[in-house]
Amino acid sequence: EFMTQRDRRVVGHLRRSRLCSVCIYAVLFVLTCLSIAWTRPKSQEYMSSLGVSTSVSGVKGAFEGIRDPGAAWNWLTHTVSTELLRNTSSLSSLRETNYLTGWLRVRMQQVKLASHAECLQHGLPEDVKCFSEFYTQSSAEKSDLEDVQSYWSGIVGVDGRSNETVPWKFMTEQEAIHQQVGSEAGQYQRYDPSGYAVDYNLQHSNLTAVYEAFVADMIALRNASWISRQTRAVHVTFLAYNPAYDYWMPTWYMLEFPANGVVRPSARVQLFRSVFHQGKAMGMRQLVVDMVRIPFVALVLLYQVTFEAMSEWKQSGKAWRYFLGPRGLADLGIIGIFTAIFFDRYLHDFRSHISTVGLAAEASKGYSVESWHADIYRLNSVFEAALLCLVVWRLLSFMKVNRHIFLIWQTLSSSLRKFVRYLTVFLPVLAGFILLAHTYWRPHLAEFQTLPSSATSVLMMLLGDDAIAQRGDATRPGTVIYVMGLYCLIILFAVSSWTAVLVQEYQKTRVAAGFRPQEYTWSEYDYVSWILPAALKKAYCVIRPSIVPSEDIDDIDDCNV
Repeated sequence: EFMTQRDRRVVGHLRRSRLCSVCIYAVLFVLTCLSIAWTRPKSQEYMSSLGVSTSVSGVKGAFEGIRDPGAAWNWLTHTVSTELLRNTSSLSSLRETNYLTGWLRVRMQQVKLASHAECLQHGLPEDVKCFSEFYTQSSAEKSDLEDVQSYWSGIVGVDGRSNETVPWKFMTEQEAIHQQVGSEAGQYQRYDPSGYAVDYNLQHSNLTAVYEAFVADMIALRNASWISRQTRAVHVTFLAYNPAYDYWMPTWYMLEFPANGVVRPSARVQLFRSVFHQGKAMGMRQLVVDMVRIPFVALVLLYQVTFEAMSEWKQSGKAWRYFLGPRGLADLGIIGIFTAIFFDRYLHDFRSHISTVGLAAEASKGYSVESWHADIYRLNSVFEAALLCLVVWRLLSFMKVNRHIFLIWQTLSSSLRKFVRYLTVFLPVLAGFILLAHTYWRPHLAEFQTLPSSATSVLMMLLGDDAIAQRGDATRPGTVIYVMGLYCLIILFAVSSWTAVLVQEYQKTRVAAGFRPQEYTWSEYDYVSWILPAALKKAYCVIRPSIVPSEDIDDIDDCNV
């Protein structure tokens, strides 16, 4: 097809590119990079969370190795108590480098007693009884635990124990939400904040007494079968602060007790920091960066959006095409995302009213894991990353003034438009492979337990990770057939097709928009149009009218109008 094409002198895109536009996005790129680097310094988050997770996990990853209730009780009784409730560095590596504030909470969630109605299979004998597989509001056990109550009745509020929460009385979801506790996703399900909980003061004046009380309580709860076949999850949550890195770390340890009897441990350490109440240069630097970004984002709105919309209106008579196109969506996204970042960072109640010292004092009044602050902090960082991606994309779009970059850009653009139609066939076939892998390997591989994890595992296999197939037993006929089919679909068909489309589109673009590169060499008028604003361009052309090409005399953008 490209053999019938001729050079069409494609230069229309140059009229929509100006040096001032490049400068606007270049400055936004630099400032956004600085903002990301200062709000989330390199390696500090990882080192902070590693210190907490390594200490509480125990020697040689004892937490990750928990598989039965006995090991869970040993971890609670010995590791948790030592790391969180010992105030000497020789005993607690966690307290040696971190400040523990607020309250430690141990919360248990269990389902109702086994009944015949909970059995999924119909027609079983009446004496067969089953426990509910999942913990929900309808299946949750909510009655008082009398054995635990008899032990706890005389020690409420003693030796660092809370006088508000007791491990024998069910705490509803509404009561937990009032303490700013949200739900948490485990490996089997998402758990709401209800259950039976007990809290311990991490800043008690006599921490040794709290440690001894905690150990005694765990032994008593174990004897009272606080964790039993009814249990579906045990949560251990607390709040730590690392002064060296200036990070708060809401920490959530979870032990899941599925119906198969094998305990599955998981942990999540979140991070956030209060940047603007430290009196440090870091907060002032961030403030300066954001204030400098405001006028440049305003230029995107007042200059770039207006210029692009007018250019589209003059070219096609339909300005809305710009707003619904990739350039318009990127510009509007830059404006909207920065607005969200600014309001979140400076007008949010936490950032506006609570300092690090104030947060520590607030946490000591009662249990609150403060994970919602970490969620907002992470969302703010995601917004910064999205803003950076949009700015980079818009900055690269102006590089099309270079003929070689324009050819590559146009080739990829036209190839993707054609390949979208191919995806209507390819994606259903790939989804079939994902479903097949999910069905085939789900019984014995953890990577294929859910559809999202199965999709991720199949994509990793496409990228060359053969370890998953090896764990699936590569000698099984089904594994061999599956891997060969996946290889033929992706490598021999999809990749080859994409390569053929790219080559075809590149040849067409090269002929239509660059067959004679010397004809696209910029003249003085081209440089003036690209560098100077309209008013200066008009003045320059008045001084040197001879530089205006004859075909541009009547153009609305020219200086002779």
